[in-house]
Amino acid sequence: MDSQAERLKQIRLEKGLSLEEVQKKTRIHMNILKAIEGDSMSNLSPIYLKSFIKIYCGYLGIDYRDYITEDKECKAKAKETQSAGYDAVASADQKKESSFLDSKPVKLHALDLWKYLKIILFVLIGAAVLWLAFFSLGKFLASRKASPTAAKVPVKTAAIKKETKKTAAKQPAVKAVASAPKIQEIPLKPRKDSVSLIRLTVRTREDCFVHVKSDGKVVFHQTLVKGRPESFDAKERIELSIGNAAAVDLDVNGKSFAKLGRRGEPIKNITITKEGITIPR
Repeated sequence: MDSQAERLKQIRLEKGLSLEEVQKKTRIHMNILKAIEGDSMSNLSPIYLKSFIKIYCGYLGIDYRDYITEDKECKAKAKETQSAGYDAVASADQKKESSFLDSKPVKLHALDLWKYLKIILFVLIGAAVLWLAFFSLGKFLASRKASPTAAKVPVKTAAIKKETKKTAAKQPAVKAVASAPKIQEIPLKPRKDSVSLIRLTVRTREDCFVHVKSDGKVVFHQTLVKGRPESFDAKERIELSIGNAAAVDLDVNGKSFAKLGRRGEPIKNITITKEGITIPR
C-alpha cells in the first residue's frame, strides 16, 4: 500500500495539484487525503477508505482498481464461512422437516379434534339463540293477549265521543252571541242619473281570480291582473266571487269597499243591488 500511496501522490504532483485543491474539488477531509497518500494514519474503516480512494482516483482520472488490493485469503475464508453457514442452515431445515414429519400425525389429529369442537360449539350457540328468540316472541304475544287495553279502548272512545257531542251542543249558543253575523249587509245611496244602474268597479292589489254575473249573466270569469281595473253595470243585481279577499277593492256607485277579508280567503256570491251589498262570511 505504501508504493501505491506514493504513486497516487506522484500523479497528483505531476498534474500540479495541491492537497488543498483536491480537498475543495472532492470535499474529502485533509486528514483522509493524507492517509490515502501514506503521510499519516487514519482510524477510518477500510470500507470507507476504499470509497474515498475511488473518489480521489476519479478526480485524478485514473482507474481506482489499480490502487485497491484485496486479500484473496480473506475472500476464501469468507467463502468458507458462508458455505459453512449455508450447510448449517440446510441441516437445521432438514431437522425441522424431519421433526415436523414425525409429529405430523399427532398435530393433524389435534387439528381435526379442534375443528369438530368448534362446529359443536357453533351449533350449540345457534340453538341457544333460536330458543331465546322463540321464547321472547311467545312471551310478547302472551302479554299482548292478556293486556286489557284492547278491550278498554272502545269504551274510552265512546265516552270521549259523548263528551264532544255535549260540548258541541253547548258551544253554538255561546258563539252565536260572541261571533259576527254570517251575512254583512251594507246599504247604498241611489244614483242621481235617470237610468239608475248599478256600477261596479273592481281593482286588485295583486293578480286575483274574479267571477262576475250581471243580471244573471256571466260577464267576467278569469284572473284580474294587478293594476287593471274592470267596471260592470247591471239594472237589478251583480253577483261577485273573488279568490283573495284581501287583494280586492270594490267601488259601487262611487262608494269604496276595501279589506273584504283575510289574505288568501275566497268569498263567493257577494250580492250587489240598488239597496246595498251583502257579503257572506
